[in-house]
Amino acid sequence: MGYRNVTEKVGAPAFLAVITGTEYAYTLPSGVHVIPLGVLGA
Repeated sequence: MGYRNVTEKVGAPAFLAVITGTEYAYTLPSGVHVIPLGVLGA
């Protein structure tokens, strides 16, 4: 079984997010979203 390009089926990612242990959610100037674990309903 060879390598498949999955983006052909599902498309490119909509955004990049990093999940952290911090208190606040914010977006970096580069467009990366920083998301605290607490907002995910844990």
